[in-house]
Amino acid sequence: MDKTLVQRAKQDIVRWFDRVHHGDANDETKAVRRRLLSGLERVFDQLKERDSWREVITREYSVRGIDEGIVEGPLGSALICCGRMRATSIVPGWAYGWNRVLKDEYVYDTLTWLLHFARQYIHRAWLSQVVMALYESTGKVVHPFDESQITSQRYSDFNPYPGDEQALSVAWAGMSQDVEGGGSSALSSSVWFQANTPPYHSKYNPIERC
Repeated sequence: MDKTLVQRAKQDIVRWFDRVHHGDANDETKAVRRRLLSGLERVFDQLKERDSWREVITREYSVRGIDEGIVEGPLGSALICCGRMRATSIVPGWAYGWNRVLKDEYVYDTLTWLLHFARQYIHRAWLSQVVMALYESTGKVVHPFDESQITSQRYSDFNPYPGDEQALSVAWAGMSQDVEGGGSSALSSSVWFQANTPPYHSKYNPIERC
């Protein structure tokens, strides 16, 4: 992990705590602050050891009227087949496994919610790329959260991550045995993508069958 970014993250969290408790400098608040700092150190120590932990998050949608295809990008992949789409992102395994590390209730709640939303931010960033790639390529609008079902596979030391290809195969089980496909590739080149995902672009690849 980048030491500069780690230090910046610690500073930002402490600034947040101090802002929330501005003017409240009693002994109890100071004690909670010390426990939070201690918890932060334990979290970042653990994250170094959990570098191989992954969570594979999938949202499934009804997308009738859009041809079968695959959306590929730097944060994940999405498979469209038989009127359904599964948009899958592979995010760091930050949102679980902290019960034995963080014993203090306040520290546990504060830091685990932070980690939950951090990994959710990555997942939703990918969903926005999928939606934009589909709109640019097909003219169809898919809302990223309406009427969707979400599933998750969590990988850790006890359930080792099998690699991106196998993880996608598990996430897309029952939809398609052929995700290679053929057909043309429509690379998105919109102003939106240039502004939000440089130098990467998500692309929608139609496939002939599923």
